[in-house]
Amino acid sequence: MSHDHAHEHRIESSATRILVAIAANAVFIGAEVYASFVADSSALRADAGHNFTDVLALVLAWAAILLGGIAPSSQKSFGYKKATVVASFVGSALLVWALIEMASDIFSRLGSGSAVNTNGLLIAAVAALGVLVNGFSAWLLRSDSNDLNYRSAYLHMLVDAVVSAGVVVSGLLIHWLKWHWIDAAISIVILVVIGKSAWRLVLDSANLLLDGVPSHIDLEVVKKFLLGQPGVRNCHDLHIWAISTSQTALAVHLLVEPEIASHKDFLQELQHELQEYFSIDHFTIQVDLDEDCEFDCSTSREKGDLGRSASQKGRCANP
Repeated sequence: MSHDHAHEHRIESSATRILVAIAANAVFIGAEVYASFVADSSALRADAGHNFTDVLALVLAWAAILLGGIAPSSQKSFGYKKATVVASFVGSALLVWALIEMASDIFSRLGSGSAVNTNGLLIAAVAALGVLVNGFSAWLLRSDSNDLNYRSAYLHMLVDAVVSAGVVVSGLLIHWLKWHWIDAAISIVILVVIGKSAWRLVLDSANLLLDGVPSHIDLEVVKKFLLGQPGVRNCHDLHIWAISTSQTALAVHLLVEPEIASHKDFLQELQHELQEYFSIDHFTIQVDLDEDCEFDCSTSREKGDLGRSASQKGRCANP
């Protein structure tokens, strides 16, 4: 009960922080869009468009947090935890789409010769406000940045703060040195920097959607760890996948010596170490006795789950 209460409190706290970040960024976007037209700044316009996709990503992250907190049912045994993965994928895909749109706008303005700014101080002032707003939002989300869903939102805010700092420099150079071309140059740098982060997030979230091994886990390292346990002769049918952006599951068959299978603490200790070293939360571990194995356990090829075995199921440490 205490674990469930702590988990619910964490969900409420995270959702509240994201709502605050959404409100702060929504207000800032309005100011930035207005200033971008007054100053005729493609850099501000690019940053405003990106901030809009950030707000969408934050809304998706917030909705996914609420869905992920819904208890499992007979129809959805894992609940809606996968919604966090879907949210991170959609959010990162939206970001890539927005970057393509912004790049098209910047290059079309350069080609038409209309990318000239006249109010560098206004550009710098609005961008400075962006540093404060995005920096504050990143600070709010920093504690959950190990979760891919939160990390997507956190990186959006952190990169925005850095990008806004770059736009401040752009505005000051326009005002002091009349380097009007710097606005377009900063815009292109913004697209490159954000595009790299966005593409990485797309790949990571798509991998989780396809039940791939999370990027922070090496399947071969986990396999070597399992084979290194006392009494474990071999393992097969090893699968690791994401239940959500913060929870990882493992299923495996272990070929063990008979005395190990009868050791009541074997599975409990193994689960504890898997959680500690690899951040794996949910376990299904079937123990096959060496003497009872009916198939070739000397290879790692999948042979199916048939065969006479002494099986034990590891309980979910964080259901």
